[in-house]
Amino acid sequence: MQCGPWRCCSSSPCCSLFFLRRRRATWDEPLQSGPTFTVNTQWENDDICGISNCSLREAIKAANAAEGPNTIVFKLPRTHQRTIKPFNELPAITGPTLIDATTQPGYNGTPIIEIDGTRAGKWANGLVLAGGTTTVRGLVINRFSKSGVLITSDSNQLYNNFIGVERNGTKKRANKGDGVTIQGASFNTVGDTTGGGNTIVANKGAGVYIESGFGNTLRGNSIFENEGLGIALGTNGANDGQPAPTLRGVTNGTAVGTLSSAPNSSFIIDVYASPVCDSSGSGEGKRWLGASETATDASGVGSFAVPLGAAEVSAQQLTAVATAANGSSSVFSACASGAPFASNDSWQTATPIALTPDALDPNGWSGSASQFLLRKDQVAWFKFDVTAGAQVEITLANLAADFDLILYDDIAAARARLNQVSDPLDRGLQVAPVDIGPVDIGDASSANAQISSLRAISALPGIAGERIVRQTWNNNGEMYLRVRGKDGVFSSVAPFQLNVALRDQVCAAVNPIEAEIAPTLSGAVGDYRTLILTNMARLSTTPAVPPPMPSSRPWLGLSAGVRKCRDTLDVWI
Repeated sequence: MQCGPWRCCSSSPCCSLFFLRRRRATWDEPLQSGPTFTVNTQWENDDICGISNCSLREAIKAANAAEGPNTIVFKLPRTHQRTIKPFNELPAITGPTLIDATTQPGYNGTPIIEIDGTRAGKWANGLVLAGGTTTVRGLVINRFSKSGVLITSDSNQLYNNFIGVERNGTKKRANKGDGVTIQGASFNTVGDTTGGGNTIVANKGAGVYIESGFGNTLRGNSIFENEGLGIALGTNGANDGQPAPTLRGVTNGTAVGTLSSAPNSSFIIDVYASPVCDSSGSGEGKRWLGASETATDASGVGSFAVPLGAAEVSAQQLTAVATAANGSSSVFSACASGAPFASNDSWQTATPIALTPDALDPNGWSGSASQFLLRKDQVAWFKFDVTAGAQVEITLANLAADFDLILYDDIAAARARLNQVSDPLDRGLQVAPVDIGPVDIGDASSANAQISSLRAISALPGIAGERIVRQTWNNNGEMYLRVRGKDGVFSSVAPFQLNVALRDQVCAAVNPIEAEIAPTLSGAVGDYRTLILTNMARLSTTPAVPPPMPSSRPWLGLSAGVRKCRDTLDVWI
């Protein structure tokens, strides 16, 4: 009977004879002395890492025995010999070692050296990093009865590995545990965003499970279709219990959201895309899209905006991971759709509010909208149709922060007038503090149209809510609403609620004016008056006057237009 490696199995006489011959051939073979050890055979011959016959097991033993740091490289002679099948669990790596499978001839960016655990027995991990400061690069690790990689020491790195799949990166060959388990270890790095990400797929446990330890960084990996979570943290404060971001979606090619974490701290936010969301609702991340830095304020809240470049994500589910300054990464966030939502950050992109008939009022119409303000200085614009001689009531409720409400006439119509040779209306004094009424469009005609259309502001301090009641005069077009946080504040706690009610013909008898009238005239029901507001404390005739305005809003000038209709004052500051 002819014996050779292609005829061997673990219990056959052929196998025993073959290995006996190999041992005899290597008894007198010179040993590799390090610090570099070359794996040049897939067969586990003996415990000797010889010049011409050194398996991965023997190379690990030699590196453990030698003074480090050491390097293990690969030079397997034939394509069919690039799959290594250990007969039991490989030795733990106990010293600083670089295991670099990218050194295998023929490597072109995709791992080609495979460690297959089908023969390794029960309770076998693929690689065990127990000595610290070990880097594993460019391996395929699959079909082990426990984890693909178990890390029990500090400061190790995993780059460019396939864990849970074959060499092609797509055919599933699961490890029965986690893809990577980090156990009582800190400051380990799994992947990076400069081409060193790992592909961790189809494992029976989590993609990466950090049982305990902190400062463990997970960035730039492709983690998907694992039976457990893509990233899981132990319940005993693993990775400092770093919270995941809240991802809201995509606008203008940018993923936006917020992070609630340690106050006055900096973080990196990585965004990923997957075809579907994980069944848990907390996603995984098949494709890394981009990253940006963010910082939290004194309350521990920060917003982020991650540019996605040219990536097409409209049909994808997006997730995000936060990494703290000490390296602790979070789990994946809940999924958010990659379909872009309209950016209503200017009056020209205002979100329409459709008004529908009020079942209880034959002259009434109503509509509503809700939205988050998720980043500093963000504004939200809305618009709705009106009819002449009507009264509108707008309320801003469910405030998670101090948001202000501003009402404008038909800005688009005002812009058309301003683009004519002259504007026949005298606009009078129209100035507002920057934190209440800054313009959002850069070109002069659009900015002037916004300013000239200002009709009312509700900017009460606190989160009790805002309210504006206003007549439409002879406006048969649109009115605009602008919501902005005082001093640019924002919140991810809850979306604000904007309610619009319109009643036809309520103020039909009130005529518009085109010139300012002395503020000494008293107002009456169905009439009008003009006020120039200097300080709320001085408006002693105004019912239910709020506290004096804060110093950031010392005065406000309005054109002819603070109107009184049916005993309702329409501006509160």
